[in-house]
Amino acid sequence: MKTITKRVDVFDDSQRTVTYSVIDGDPLKYFKKLKGHLSVTPKGGGSIVKWSSEYEKDSQGVLEPEFIKEFVVKFILKIDDYILNA
Repeated sequence: MKTITKRVDVFDDSQRTVTYSVIDGDPLKYFKKLKGHLSVTPKGGGSIVKWSSEYEKDSQGVLEPEFIKEFVVKFILKIDDYILNA
């Protein structure tokens, strides 16, 4: 089971941005640092969501963190489905 504890570093409601850090959990076995940045920009009848991450691997043998992209895509699709069916 994967566990992650995150800390919100920056929340700017007026700019619609959030920056967070992973501070505990399984990913820190492989990465010294994991941060996420999320911004939402209204456009037309919806919004554009941009998500990026920064990370520092614990060693050169650690693979690129593809699991992060997979998680974010699934998470955003769930949010989209929820909004469309609300």
